[in-house]
Amino acid sequence: MKRETLVRVAGALLVLVVLTLFQVLVHADDTSRGTWTAKWEAAGQKMNLEMSAEGKHNNFGRDYSVAQFKGLSADAVTGAKANVRFQLARDAGTIEFDGFFDRGIGAGQFAFTPNASYAGKMKDLGFNCVGGKQFEMAALDVSYVYAKEYKDLGFGAWCDDLIKARIFNVNRAQVEELRGLGYKDISLEELVKLRIFKVDGAYIREMRAQGMNLSLDKLVETQIFKVSPEFKKELADLGYRDVSSDDLVAFKIHGVTPEYIREMRELGFKDLSAKQL
Repeated sequence: MKRETLVRVAGALLVLVVLTLFQVLVHADDTSRGTWTAKWEAAGQKMNLEMSAEGKHNNFGRDYSVAQFKGLSADAVTGAKANVRFQLARDAGTIEFDGFFDRGIGAGQFAFTPNASYAGKMKDLGFNCVGGKQFEMAALDVSYVYAKEYKDLGFGAWCDDLIKARIFNVNRAQVEELRGLGYKDISLEELVKLRIFKVDGAYIREMRAQGMNLSLDKLVETQIFKVSPEFKKELADLGYRDVSSDDLVAFKIHGVTPEYIREMRELGFKDLSAKQL
């Protein structure tokens, strides 16, 4: 498969990731009440909570730690079957849960009470996020402080974009770190993409230490194909110091590893160029 095709595939996967994660928020006209199910994940000490609002096909799901809820403990979640009442209290409003848990599996009903003062404060920032969107913001913990930080970073007052930023934890620390590394005027879509593919300041600095001062798009590409600073260093130690990021990506696509290069040299194929490899 050609490199260009693989890049397009990776781009399509990015779109799929965004769409899949946005399916945790299928906008509800009336999210005042509905049903919930939950499943405990012992490995991560968290539970996956799914909520389905009454009316249309309005669903929400994500992972939570038990500590985020009032009136709920890990023992109650993982113990023998028992009735439970707990709540998720956020700036945007409070979601009250009523039901049961039985050894890590739970179900019941929920009711959402929006916070009227939150809606007013958000309007002062330029956001009109009422109704179903306010429920989403409560479930995702889009606090007033976070919304203000988001606006102060220069982003617009679109509720969907604010929600997307919260899902992917786009924040001041990320933006300022990237600005400090010389990347200015970064769009929200770029910041989300960097989060998805785990391009952060540490990765950028490590790549620069290996002589790779790349654009954000190139950094995303190298991460997609798992071009690590260690991989670049190993190749440099074998004499390939001036290979480009495109060459490194091509190496990964075609299975050119330091071990492969050593094997080729043992067979008498020495001083091969990057293209020949």
